[in-house]
Amino acid sequence: MASYLISYVDPKKNDGEEDPLFSEFTFGDKGVNGRKLLQYVKKGDYLFFHTSIRHKRYITAFYEIETVMPIGEAISNPLIKSKYHNPHLQRRQQSPDEAIAFGHPIHSFVLVNPLELNESLLKKLAIPFNPYSNPTVSGSLASRFRSWFLLSEQQIDTLKEIIFSAPQTRFSNPKKQLASEEIPLLLENDIEELIYNNPSLLGENLVVKERQYVFEKSGRRLDLLMEDIKTKELAIVEIKKGPIDLKVISQLKSYIEEYKEEHNVPHLHGILVGNGILPHFEGQILQKLQEYQWNMYNYGWQFSLENISPAFAGNTPRPAASGKDIQVIITEQEYKSTSDEGYELNLNRLPKETGTVYVTYYGMMSEDGYVHSIPRTSLVISNTSDSAFVDSLSAADLDYVMEYEISYVSAEQIIYTYHFKNEKLRNTQIFNSPSSLCKGWEIPVIAETSTPLSDVLQVIFQNAYVMEVPLDDRLYKRLIHSHPALEGIFLEFYRLANEYYKGEQADNGLLYTLADNLVQYQGIQFEQSEGTNLLLAHCASCFSCLSMTYEQIGETLKKHLG
Repeated sequence: MASYLISYVDPKKNDGEEDPLFSEFTFGDKGVNGRKLLQYVKKGDYLFFHTSIRHKRYITAFYEIETVMPIGEAISNPLIKSKYHNPHLQRRQQSPDEAIAFGHPIHSFVLVNPLELNESLLKKLAIPFNPYSNPTVSGSLASRFRSWFLLSEQQIDTLKEIIFSAPQTRFSNPKKQLASEEIPLLLENDIEELIYNNPSLLGENLVVKERQYVFEKSGRRLDLLMEDIKTKELAIVEIKKGPIDLKVISQLKSYIEEYKEEHNVPHLHGILVGNGILPHFEGQILQKLQEYQWNMYNYGWQFSLENISPAFAGNTPRPAASGKDIQVIITEQEYKSTSDEGYELNLNRLPKETGTVYVTYYGMMSEDGYVHSIPRTSLVISNTSDSAFVDSLSAADLDYVMEYEISYVSAEQIIYTYHFKNEKLRNTQIFNSPSSLCKGWEIPVIAETSTPLSDVLQVIFQNAYVMEVPLDDRLYKRLIHSHPALEGIFLEFYRLANEYYKGEQADNGLLYTLADNLVQYQGIQFEQSEGTNLLLAHCASCFSCLSMTYEQIGETLKKHLG
């Protein structure tokens, strides 16, 4: 058995060819390194990958190996050939000792924040290193680790410990202010993540159709494929960390032509995102943009001030939600059923596109030296109108500092979460109801986040035969760490899935209608087994809990289960 630290070339510098292919945890090689894979690397071994980013070396991913096989054997397996897109599987001619390794889909990991491979890390790993073997330290590092480096079990454990002790979040919130020292650390992936989570930055009606799409013939990978939800026009987005040059124009043009040929699409729009234009080519590039009728967006950083002082009663309240945003309202009750009750908590301006709204609330109050807290509590509200009753409140409840997270799944398969905070009514605005004379207060929104539904579906369908929240799943942990409000959605999803599996909804006609649609109209084949019953329960919960259509459920099954 053997584990290695392996150097690779960034696809952006390799004509788009990506190997290792991190999206599917595959890696191929040939010759001497191919023989190493076949002879020494076994199930349970690790491959750590590093590359050059802005003249420094970074570890960007690791695989826990599931299996290694000769490339000929992999290509002859129709399941592997249709499911995986590593460039080694696409080539017509095979090389001597060519092999491909498959990482475990759960235990492998792509680092959100790459780990710098530097002298400090090498000391922790007890790896000898001479920084003066080349004119520069980066050159010395590249030379030292140009060949595969054999790792010990202790070094593997140390690397994993360091990786998971660091926060794995990036700069994907357009409203988050970056510190000056953070700006140079931005990667193309960060800009891509920003656009992926906020597609309207490139156009009001744009949504992400595919991310890191892989071409079948060439194995190349494009950044984002977007769609205009009104015109249904497709657009390919190419992102460059630096200024746009003629090479980027040619690359986007070739992506568009290849996609048109692959999918028989008559027209695609092009969108470039970069840091300006190289001055020498400005005239030619502007001419090309006009000729192709492409759009170009220039990213940049605004100088701004951010108030980070603690909230207190005299602070100017943050503006409450307006327009299409959800409102959280406290109003006096017109008719009090008991002397303790006197107020209602309601939601207004609920989106009509979804049938379910998820509410999570928690809070605390300090009194006479004691702290009283309300733990995180989740509610599910069936949304049949633009408003909903949440709970009755007493006057004592208004002495708590309360936070509310309101989430729903949009028609574009985005989970939107609005975070509200009530500081004992001191930061609220007066709410005048058009239908009541009772006094009311509007709680201000303090944050808005969005999560692609595809991230939640990945957790669900990589655990397709599990009937409880996969608390140990690594992606689940990352999602909940970044978006705690998703916990309530997962709980409701699996509650409903169990109802459809062997609960009160097991004889619900939805299961039969759904199965019939998936088989007849979407080509999904099921076998008579307990596993199929589990899978259909998940699909029914996708329909009821996540507001997915039959077609979207079918596409999800094909994507995750082949």
